[in-house]
Order: sequence, then C-alpha cells, then structure tokens
Amino acid sequence: MQTKVFESGAGTLWWRKEGFWHYRMTAHYEMSGNELCAYFDAIARHSGNRKAPLLIDRTNPYSPSFSVWETFRERAPFSISAIAYYAPTPGAVMASQFVRDILFKDWDPVAIFRTEEEAVAWLQQYVEETAAEA
Repeated sequence: MQTKVFESGAGTLWWRKEGFWHYRMTAHYEMSGNELCAYFDAIARHSGNRKAPLLIDRTNPYSPSFSVWETFRERAPFSISAIAYYAPTPGAVMASQFVRDILFKDWDPVAIFRTEEEAVAWLQQYVEETAAEA
C-alpha cells in the first residue's frame, strides 16, 4: 500500500507501507530547485524529520538539470538514508549510474535495479537491518 504524500507537475511522492519513500517524476518534466525543495518539505512534514530510504522510479524518462541534482545532494542527507533506483530501460540504467558515480560517489548505500521488485526487496531488507541496529 502507498500513501500519496505530495504531487506536483514534477511527479508524485508516496510513502510505502514497507517503510520507504517512492518518487516517480513526470516524463520529460524540467523540475526546478524550488519544486524539489517542496518535495523535501513534504517529506519533513510527513516524517517528523526522521530519515528513510528512497526509491527513485525511473519508469518515465527525464533528465533533471545539474542544479537540481546539486540541490538534491544538499537536502537529501537530512531525510534520506539510502537510495534505490528502479531503472527499467538501458537508458535509465545509464543515467542512474552516471548520477550515482558522479553526484553520489560519497553516498552509501545507492543501488540500481532493473525491476521494481528487486528494488523493493533491497529497500525492505535495508529497512529491516537498520531497524534491528537501532
């Protein structure tokens, strides 16, 4: 089950019952840094400023500007504990690898999966392991 937390022209953010965020961007949408900040603000309101993992769903093709990724990299450490990319196409895999290797090279953990099921399973395991450590 998913609970829609925030939606704009840029996409939709859900909270999943498995204990993580799920974001799907609108196809070919040019997100601004301010729009991205609105998503992080929604995360903070919904979570009470607790960190949780994020599933970035690349079902729809998009290519955010470098400045949007920089804003993401600045804001994410305060609310995101891990990132799983669901990248169902070769182009989505390549774009996800670029972002991971260039922009998130110091971020851990970040993983890329070809199926949503694999990404969800990895995130569920991450949630369970981090809960056991707490």
